[in-house]
Amino acid sequence: MRQGLQRGEFHVVYQPIVALADRRIVGVEALLRWHHAKWGPISPAVFMDEVESSNILPEVTRFVLQTALAEMKGYPPASPLRIAVNIAPRDLERKGFVEEVAAAVRNLPANVDLVLELTERFLLSDSVRTSSAFAALKAEGVKLRLTTRHRPQQS
Repeated sequence: MRQGLQRGEFHVVYQPIVALADRRIVGVEALLRWHHAKWGPISPAVFMDEVESSNILPEVTRFVLQTALAEMKGYPPASPLRIAVNIAPRDLERKGFVEEVAAAVRNLPANVDLVLELTERFLLSDSVRTSSAFAALKAEGVKLRLTTRHRPQQS
């Protein structure tokens, strides 16, 4: 996985988030994809559990976050839009994570909001660091959302 990341085999795709009432696109979800040089497309169901439990997690999360936010900055939407990025609970406990996210958010176009999504399939620790991370991210305007569905698609 680390070599794939270094070789540029990973990329981000965007799944629209649509308001049911008027079928308007109100956001996008950034999803990590891997196209291996030898084996072709690899399903996120195959690699995401390993990413989320390994020491490559910070690199992968950083890649998705930076790629998605840079692309939003490069193509600012005409109307308000939210961009959802999946993170793992371990990201919240990682030193420097909040600062990375805060720096990225400050460079977003004015009408773009960041939503960090955590799946409930992972237990969130009730640590001081996690609570502090939630508070600091909210202070920066980042929205946090817990999802209940199993989503092996990203980080």
